Amino acid sequence: MNKLSIKVFCFIPWLCMLMVGCQKEGVYQPEKKLSKIHITTDYLQRDMTWHWNGNLLKSIIVNSTDSYGSVRGDNYEFEYQGQRVKNIICTDISGYDPAIYYHFHYNGRHLSYIEGVQDTNNEDFPQRPCAKYTFTHNDHNQITEIQVERYGEKKSENDPLTEILPMILPGISLKDAERIHQSQTEMPAPKEFDKRVITLAYEGDNVKEYRVDCGSMEYVYQYQYMDYLNPMYHFFSGGYTELIMPTFSYSRNLPSSADIQYNRVWAGSVENIGNYHNEYHYQLDEDGYITESQYTGIDYDEIVVTSRYEYVK
Repeated sequence: MNKLSIKVFCFIPWLCMLMVGCQKEGVYQPEKKLSKIHITTDYLQRDMTWHWNGNLLKSIIVNSTDSYGSVRGDNYEFEYQGQRVKNIICTDISGYDPAIYYHFHYNGRHLSYIEGVQDTNNEDFPQRPCAKYTFTHNDHNQITEIQVERYGEKKSENDPLTEILPMILPGISLKDAERIHQSQTEMPAPKEFDKRVITLAYEGDNVKEYRVDCGSMEYVYQYQYMDYLNPMYHFFSGGYTELIMPTFSYSRNLPSSADIQYNRVWAGSVENIGNYHNEYHYQLDEDGYITESQYTGIDYDEIVVTSRYEYVK
């Protein structure tokens, strides 16, 4: 199967589990805490184990095995200022890849921007900038725009992020998901190699339209929803930490389907080059929390993603 046909989902930091109007962004304290998510696809298996310190998420350990037998382990440590996430430290358990640090900056209750820095092999310049995410809000305290900037000297063709962006936003191809994942012997000035603008339009507490402008390409996603609650609503981690997330953290409810449109933008004109449809199916426990989800992407090559959820007892 052609890996580039897999549809992956984009996932960016968010607020808290309670009502946005009375809580600060960067706080995640769900009533029912996840302990593990097991994800399987035709080419990948992944276990995400969640560790808690009281009501605060302490870390997520991710172990992945692909169809070629390659194994990868990553650790995501969360640091707080009070109950609000301040830093996320992403490390390769094997020690082969450099650590990445995401620093959260707030303006009052709102998330203002996140800056990412990456370790290098240069003693004179031990870290270098690798990413920045800037957020805009509406009058209802909802994030309506995310400006994404990623920096580096070149794109890595073997970057693991091409396989592990979160899986609730369908339509972004693996090739499009490339980002920095390289060690450096010199400290260059930040060189932008990837810039995109994400806009979100809401219907109540759910994202109705999600649009990604990549300059020469545009991706538009239209969502329909069920009444089922999303256990990771307002979760503050995401694509920048390379986690697969099988639920859409921007919305209070779980999506039932998505219609996706790919457009090529050239010389001021927009050309539609593809339209796809995705379906989502769920099983719930007696408390109404999701225990299993299945996502089916319907395009030129169908892929099924199955996720199973466990909770702290």
